[in-house]
Amino acid sequence: MLAPARERDRTVSKRGMRSQTQPLPVPWKGWNTEQPLTAMEPEFAPVLRNWWPEPDGIRPRGGYVEQASGLGGPVASLMSYVSGLTKRLFAASGANIFDVTAPGPVGAAAWSTATADRWQSLNVATSGGQFLMAVNGADHPINFNGIAWSASPAITGVAGGANSIVNLFLSQKRVFLIKKDSADIYYLSPASIGGAASLLPLGQELKKGGAIIAGGTWSSDSGAGMDDRTVFISSEGEVLIFGGTDPSSTTTWALEGRYEIGRPLGYRCAVNFGGDLAILTQDGLMSLAAVRQLDRTAAQQGALTRNIRQAFASAVRSDVDTFGWQTIGFSRGQMVIVNVPNLASGETRQFVMNTLSSAWAEYTEWEALCWVEHDNRVYFGTAEGVVNEAERGSIDGISLIQCFAVGAFNSLAQPDAYKTALELKIFYEGGAGARIYTAIGVDYDLDPVFEEYNAQFLTGYYFTWDLSAWDASFWVGGETTGSSQVLVWNVGNWNETFWAGGERRNTVAQSVFGSGYALAVGFRTVVADGSPAREPGLKLQRFDLTYEVGSAL
Repeated sequence: MLAPARERDRTVSKRGMRSQTQPLPVPWKGWNTEQPLTAMEPEFAPVLRNWWPEPDGIRPRGGYVEQASGLGGPVASLMSYVSGLTKRLFAASGANIFDVTAPGPVGAAAWSTATADRWQSLNVATSGGQFLMAVNGADHPINFNGIAWSASPAITGVAGGANSIVNLFLSQKRVFLIKKDSADIYYLSPASIGGAASLLPLGQELKKGGAIIAGGTWSSDSGAGMDDRTVFISSEGEVLIFGGTDPSSTTTWALEGRYEIGRPLGYRCAVNFGGDLAILTQDGLMSLAAVRQLDRTAAQQGALTRNIRQAFASAVRSDVDTFGWQTIGFSRGQMVIVNVPNLASGETRQFVMNTLSSAWAEYTEWEALCWVEHDNRVYFGTAEGVVNEAERGSIDGISLIQCFAVGAFNSLAQPDAYKTALELKIFYEGGAGARIYTAIGVDYDLDPVFEEYNAQFLTGYYFTWDLSAWDASFWVGGETTGSSQVLVWNVGNWNETFWAGGERRNTVAQSVFGSGYALAVGFRTVVADGSPAREPGLKLQRFDLTYEVGSAL
């Protein structure tokens, strides 16, 4: 028996109906919550979850692999030490800092006398070697020298003690130290990690008051050199930019500009990519290059998050004060990751931007509290005391990756005509057995019904042997290739047939149904090769929608 919605749709008049085919792009420009559903550009998507947009198509995101476990509590900080061939990854939980470089359960703590675990860290090269400096606003700064952690050399000259230093950054070869709840900045001698710190008071420069909470460097030439500016970010959303190399000299140090942005989201709010500095604020992820040219209101239009402004604003309203906000660059993945906490649900998300195209996507199922880029890889720590390597393989630990999207609605150049979808042809790269589920969204409904997907994944037939979901419709590629593609576990073609063949171009035609004035392609897949070693070899490139045009009775 047909569902009531389908019975209603059959009231469409057959008079004057004719079949037409319209090519539709996949949403390679990414997720968009800013443009109205009624006028969204066809290359965007109002829903793009666990799909990664690239200039030539979209693919399922990578998975994650467990790196370390047994830390005993939530992982609040991750830190990377790199010196030549020595590369060490550390995770902080409670009073302890663990070396999690080697995969597996952690051993004894490398440092175990901390009173807080929200560390900010920095690699610094000195004449005595390479060091990893870490501060948390409660304990004296500590350093890792490639062998062991220690609290020496000591930092002196900080009013109230060096244990009040809560953040730090490197500019002009100097370490700048940010004191908790203060507008006073301290800085060390060039290429130094200890000794007497010098005071740089910035309170008089802050028209809104507040404290300095973060900083960084900004370059006008996309490189690093004498033209780099030193940037300070206040809790009230003021950005101070200084030029020069020596804060103690009025001839070589001067304030070049003061700008207003939204209030920054936590101490981990700044990230460099290219020559730009991006700042995570309540207004969005702001490009300092854009901020310098525009006032605050106009700068929001130039924000890196402008295409997802509504989703970002909603997340900020819900969790502005929740720990877990962070932005980080992942160079090899060509992405900037914004970690978005959710205190009420506990379901952390990530808003992820492709740095090549500025396209955004929403990632789910990565329950991350903190992030770090280390040795050309990216890692996150969880509330369960686990560290995972992200963007690796094709499953999330032992869980399948579920990818879901709804493309832009399209009136198909006939906004006043009633359309009925008949068939969807999918053009993609990947193995001929790849299973892509489709549905047609009608008249701006973002929850289309995926009947076949629901039958296979929501009715108890979830990978059950000898039922249709296993050896017939899910794994068989008959409709795609004209021949059986049944996969047999542990017979070598499991990982080869389903996802392999990323360079092969394939098409598959599927019957679809949906009637309305504006239609959108809903599509989803489940990355299910069961392998942490293989990347999902699937990339969607185009849709062809065949439909009929008529008029409603």
